[in-house]
Amino acid sequence: MMRVAMGAGAGFGLGYLLTGKKDDKKPMQLVMFGAPGSGNGTQCELLKKNFGVKHISTGDVLRDHVKRGTPLGSQAKGFMDKGELVPDDLIINLLSEEIKGATKGWLIDGMPRTKVQAEAMTKMGLTPEVFVTLEVPDEILEERITLRRSDPVTGDIYHLKFKPPKDPAVAARLEQRKDDTAEALKKRLVGYHANLAAVKGFYNEKGLLKEIDGCAGGIDGVHNKLLTSVLQARMPE
Repeated sequence: MMRVAMGAGAGFGLGYLLTGKKDDKKPMQLVMFGAPGSGNGTQCELLKKNFGVKHISTGDVLRDHVKRGTPLGSQAKGFMDKGELVPDDLIINLLSEEIKGATKGWLIDGMPRTKVQAEAMTKMGLTPEVFVTLEVPDEILEERITLRRSDPVTGDIYHLKFKPPKDPAVAARLEQRKDDTAEALKKRLVGYHANLAAVKGFYNEKGLLKEIDGCAGGIDGVHNKLLTSVLQARMPE
């Protein structure tokens, strides 16, 4: 496990992250928010690996319930088969089902994307202790996404700058996924920025917003800042 510089919260230790906030012994509840390529998924997986919290990705949850044919999944499939968006309330119900067994805490990424979704999640009791945004400039997001390539043979993911394949044969067959083109990314970022201020404002009014530099210090550096922010939010008053 990596060393974490906790500053003022060091006396409580990483274990306090899971034992509870103040005296209620409530496990960590966290929502991660970031643009495509911001590193949300990577940070969520590190929290899951190091602390056992349940990582709830809205896309993965939806696909899993549809695949298993659960009642909620069957409802969602009906919309998907008609080429329609799955309603927000159905997605939120799926998330509510997922957190029931999260005894060590949960972290959600992929939702909310809009203020309306944030309000709906709050009404359903899906209120995080901390709402974290990973702040990454668009030009860096473009570099991270558009230089990403996949191997059609193995399914492995490479990056032409940060993680190029060593085997020339592999390099020759790499492909760019449709979602990773500059045009596709631009469309996704337009939607992200259109709702960013409203979503952040919603949680900032509740005193839950934590903005983290998603670039400085690499993956470990960002993770240290994430842990520090969460610990500070959970320290006794």
